[in-house]
Amino acid sequence: MVVVGFNFKKRRNLALGIAMSGVGAGLCVFAPLMQMAMDFYGFSGFFICCAGMQSNLVTFGMLCFPSQLENHSHILRQRDSHSLSTGKNVFKRKIMPYINVCRKKGIVCLCLSMFLYCTGSYLLFLHLPKYITTKGFSENQAAFLISLSGLLTVVGRLLTGVVANIPNCNGIILYAGSMAVISITTIIYPFFSQHYVGHLVYIIFMGLFVGSCYVALTTVSLMFVGINYIATAIGLVFMFGGVGAILGPVLAGILVDSGGTYDQSVIVAGVCNLIAAVCGAFSTRFAAEGTDGISIFVEKTHTSEEGRTSKEKF
Repeated sequence: MVVVGFNFKKRRNLALGIAMSGVGAGLCVFAPLMQMAMDFYGFSGFFICCAGMQSNLVTFGMLCFPSQLENHSHILRQRDSHSLSTGKNVFKRKIMPYINVCRKKGIVCLCLSMFLYCTGSYLLFLHLPKYITTKGFSENQAAFLISLSGLLTVVGRLLTGVVANIPNCNGIILYAGSMAVISITTIIYPFFSQHYVGHLVYIIFMGLFVGSCYVALTTVSLMFVGINYIATAIGLVFMFGGVGAILGPVLAGILVDSGGTYDQSVIVAGVCNLIAAVCGAFSTRFAAEGTDGISIFVEKTHTSEEGRTSKEKF
């Protein structure tokens, strides 16, 4: 996401949608391929195949050379550091700009939003296949629905990139709105899960909207920080999302092991997603902050008629 953000400007959202659609394609294609690898090669061969795929990430990552914007942003971050008082120690001068990112109220809202969204989403992903089979449907039917969600995720992320690239499109509405759609459909999902059509309708909504917030995240983050600190902002938001991804499956296990039902765990996931949508929408209150305190600045030298020089930062 950061690399794409540094390489595109006018069509950044569209590029993000295309790039992130690979997640859904991988879910749809590699899940059955990995099952075939495990059946043919056994567990040892299966993990070797996984390691080989992971090594390709390094290869493609090495092809992502820094763009001019990324190099320029690096220079600006150094200027931000040196612009602080010389009396401060080197560590404080280096770390203060990043602390200012953490202090942004809009970024804090996005962190809470992503934490709750990942908590609910990973709780749901853990129980969804089992939940479908407990409603009287076969494992093959459950596997088909999961694969269908991956295919629809490709479509959903591409469409999100197209919509987000429309001029005057509100990124926060797109970000929080997709979470709201997922939360509402998840909360009412148990009430029509007795029918296979009900599962199918839910999977369609989930596939189309579950990844939309990730596509819009870069644009939303740029409302609170400058492009020179976008990597810090996205990294911070996803750190909280990672904590939620850890807690979600744990919470799911506790709910079922303590006597709860899969219906209850699905509703809890929907409530988490709903609160995440509210936190994301609430961040718009702080969009007026802009990038104060961590903004990109440029020094411009002026020479007066008397021969005096002065520097202006803006």
